[in-house]
Amino acid sequence: MSVTAIKAIENQSRFPVAFLKLENTEDHGIIFPGQINYNEVWIPWCDDALQLSQKVFIVEVNNDLRFYIWQTGPAVYYYHSPIKPLSTGQPYPGIPKQPQLVPYVAVDPKFFKPQLVPGVSTVGGNRKLIIRETLKPNALLNQYFTISLQAI
Repeated sequence: MSVTAIKAIENQSRFPVAFLKLENTEDHGIIFPGQINYNEVWIPWCDDALQLSQKVFIVEVNNDLRFYIWQTGPAVYYYHSPIKPLSTGQPYPGIPKQPQLVPYVAVDPKFFKPQLVPGVSTVGGNRKLIIRETLKPNALLNQYFTISLQAI
């Protein structure tokens, strides 16, 4: 199994971004607008629903939208969903701290189809994760944020 390491997280939005890797809760932080975080975070391997609920890498944007990122097989995938108010249990900006923050629909393949992370979604190597605002909302969630991976 190859390691895919996020070496930098760049916040190109106007809002704070919080991140947490459930597999290792020491991998967490907050990136303010226009900032780049240079801590290394390995994208976790999640080959089933149980692993996903215990290991997934979570990125929250403005306490409004949550991205779940993991790798399986030959690629890096994500799922995204809106956040209900105060889901982190603390005022924003806050770091998600509880494993139950992974919704049931995010781990049951009957309810969702994971998407390849835009950009370089192949497994292995070093990446920069970029969070951007968009001019058009996501049609399903009415959200104005996207993520992508760049090789570095």
